[in-house]
Amino acid sequence: MNHPEIAQQVWRVVIVDDSFEDRQQVRKLLLSGSDRRYQFVECETGAAGVAAVKGTKGTEASSSPPACVLLDFHLPDINAPEVLAALTGADGMTACPVVVLTGSAGLQTGRSVLRAGAQDYVGKDNLSSAGLTRAVENAIERWTMAQELLLSSLAVSRSERALQTLADHLPDLLIRFDRDLHPVFLNAAVEHATGLVRHAMIDATGPRPWIVDGARAQWGEVLKQTFVDGARGAMEFAFETVMGERHFAATLIPEFGIDGTAEFVLVVLHDITEQKVYEQVLSQAGLRKDEFIAMLGHDLRDPLQTITMVAKLLEHSDSSSRMSERIVASTGRMHRMITQVLDVSRLSSGLGLAMQLQRCDVALLIRDLVGDATLSYPDLPILLDAPSVLEADIDADRLTQVFSNLVGNGRAHGAVGQPICIVLASDATSLRLDVSNVSAPIPQDFVNTMFEPFRQRLAVNRRNPGGMGLGLYIASEIVKAHKGTLAYTYDKERVVFTVFIPLATQQGCGLAPP
Repeated sequence: MNHPEIAQQVWRVVIVDDSFEDRQQVRKLLLSGSDRRYQFVECETGAAGVAAVKGTKGTEASSSPPACVLLDFHLPDINAPEVLAALTGADGMTACPVVVLTGSAGLQTGRSVLRAGAQDYVGKDNLSSAGLTRAVENAIERWTMAQELLLSSLAVSRSERALQTLADHLPDLLIRFDRDLHPVFLNAAVEHATGLVRHAMIDATGPRPWIVDGARAQWGEVLKQTFVDGARGAMEFAFETVMGERHFAATLIPEFGIDGTAEFVLVVLHDITEQKVYEQVLSQAGLRKDEFIAMLGHDLRDPLQTITMVAKLLEHSDSSSRMSERIVASTGRMHRMITQVLDVSRLSSGLGLAMQLQRCDVALLIRDLVGDATLSYPDLPILLDAPSVLEADIDADRLTQVFSNLVGNGRAHGAVGQPICIVLASDATSLRLDVSNVSAPIPQDFVNTMFEPFRQRLAVNRRNPGGMGLGLYIASEIVKAHKGTLAYTYDKERVVFTVFIPLATQQGCGLAPP
C-alpha cells in the first residue's frame, strides 16, 4: 500500500553492477515498486561502489552514507564479499544496508554474503518490483535495528565498566552469583581480602575459592535459599584473609528476571571485625548500655552508605529496578533507626537534643512534608488542613522529625486505605498540630508508658517489623525541648496525637540560640 508521506522521502541508492541493462532494470523495478522517491548512483566496479558509499572525493556520493547499496555478486575487479569487507567498520557493521544481487540465489551463495555483512540477497532470475522493493526496505530495517542494538550494547558495556570502577573503590566486598552459585562479578576488595586473582575466582571450574572452608555448607545453603525464596538473606562468618581473621556480615540481595524468578544474587560483605572487638570489650568491661547504643549507631553508618551506593547503581538496570526500590526503602529505615539510637543516647547521657531555633513558616514546612510523604507512600491518603502562613520560632529539622515519627506511627498502626489527617492551627499563644488516623483505641496500659523509650505498641506489627519503640519517645522529647507538649486522645474512631508549642521564643532548657 502506498502512502503520501512515503513519497516525500528520498532514498539515495547506490547500484553496483557492470551490466548497464541490469542497472536499468533495477532502477525500473524500484521506481515501479512504490511511490517512494529515489536518487540513484550507478557504479560499474566494486572499487567505484566502495568510493561512492564512503564519499571519496571525485565520486557522485554525498557526505552521508546512502540509504542502501544494491551490489552485484560478480564484478570485474572484486566480488561482493570483498566489497562488503571494504565497507565493514571496526564495529563489525557495514557503512549502510547492502542487498546482494546474484545470478543464482543459492543457499551457499546467500550464506556467504550474509556472513560477509549483507542484510539480504536476491536472485536476478527472480527479480520483481514488489520483491526488490521489499528486499531493500527489509535490509534498511534490519541494518537500522542492528545499529540500535550495537549502540545499546556499547551503552551497556560502558555502564558495566562504570559499575566495575565504582565497585572497585568500595571498601565492602561485592560478589554476584548465578543460579549455579558461581561468581560472575566481584570487586577489587575481594581480591585484596583473599589474595586471589579475580579471573581465577570467576573462571574456576573446581571448588569455588571464594567459599570459606569453615563456612562452605552455610554459604551454599543461604545462597540456595535466597534463590528459592526470592527474599533478601543475611549471615555472618569469620574468614581468614591475607590480613588475618576478619568477621563479615553478608547481605544477600536477589535480582529478578522477567519471569519473576531470581536469576542472580548480589552479596555485600561488610567487615564487622571492629564491631566484634567493640562488643567483646563492652562485654568484658561491663560498660553501660547507652555507650554501646551510641557506638552501634555510629558503626551502622558504613553498611548503610555501601548499600545506598549499590542501590543507586542498580537503578540504572532495568532487570533490577524492583530490588533497587527495596534496598532504598531499607536504607531509609536504617537511617531513621540510627538517628533514633543517637538521639536516645544523647538524652540518656544528659546531653539533651541539639536544637537551633529560627523563625520559620510552619505552614509551608508542613505542606512540603506532606508532599514528601505522599511521594514516599503513594498508597497512603494524607489530608491536610493548614493556614496559608503560620510563623513560629522552631527547629525545623527537629519538627520534621516529629512529623515523620507521627505520620510513620499512623501508617504503621492505622486502618489500611483510611487517610491520615493533618491539622495545623494556632491561637494567640500556641501552635497546634494534630496527626490522626482511623484505628481502635490504644489500650490504657500502653497509654501510660507510650512516651517512654523502647515501648512497642503491638507485639507483632507486619507494617512496622523493625520498630524499636523510640518514635513517640523522641517526638515527645523534641516537643518538650520546644517547651511544648505531645498528647494522645481518641475521638470519633480516630487516634489523635496533638503537638502544642508556645508561639513565643523559648528561653533556657539548654537550647542553642537561633
